[in-house]
Amino acid sequence: GAVKGRAGVGVRYAPNPDLNIDAVVNPDFSQVESDASQISVNTTFALFYPEKRPFFQLGKDLFSTRIDAYYSRMINDPLAAAKVTAKSGKMSIAYLGAQDRESPVIVPGEDGSDFISTGRQSFSNILRTRYDFGDEAFIGALLSTRNFSGAHNYLAGIDWNYLFWGNYYFEGQALYSN
Repeated sequence: GAVKGRAGVGVRYAPNPDLNIDAVVNPDFSQVESDASQISVNTTFALFYPEKRPFFQLGKDLFSTRIDAYYSRMINDPLAAAKVTAKSGKMSIAYLGAQDRESPVIVPGEDGSDFISTGRQSFSNILRTRYDFGDEAFIGALLSTRNFSGAHNYLAGIDWNYLFWGNYYFEGQALYSN
């Protein structure tokens, strides 16, 4: 058969420990170890596979919330992606944007959920901020968009954790999805 080539590039700029800028164009994730099989009998939600791609692992703790509102595996085959993570004092900010060539969707079913390949491109943005104001106390916000041609998914939310009297927590998260 014909010889086919594919070139890609990844760039990281980290002038100090509190600022990281990462960008990839046409990344190759073939060196990532494959996922272990999971059985999906009698589950009401799609299976959750841990992220193993290096680009998405760096700074993933900044994107995490109590309820997993952001799932990086929904960015399947990025043509290009950029990520910025920054911390200044008690404020942390993380942003990820990606143009995906092959965007999957989760289709819920009676006996479980399935990933369906759409063959459609999407553009995803995820913005997360978090302000720490004491030992184990913070307030955060999350904004996520995913746009297809003729379709979209928007999500916004806040989350918080407050430690009081040394042993008690007041924590929660509120999300809105469209």
